[in-house]
Amino acid sequence: MTTSVLDQWGAHLRHSRGASAHTVRAYTADLAAFLAFTGTDPADPGAASALTLRAARAWLADSV
Repeated sequence: MTTSVLDQWGAHLRHSRGASAHTVRAYTADLAAFLAFTGTDPADPGAASALTLRAARAWLADSV
């Protein structure tokens, strides 16, 4: 997994959106877990379109 993409997104949340450090840490951890679950590479711009609602529901069910 490309950590730098998640770090860049976290920096965007912190600096552009004013998110707290705790929020950034939680959001990036959740996104990293979801990407790991789906086997998606965050550096691949086309990967998000390949995700299905079923995959998102399965991840949510497993994380509860």
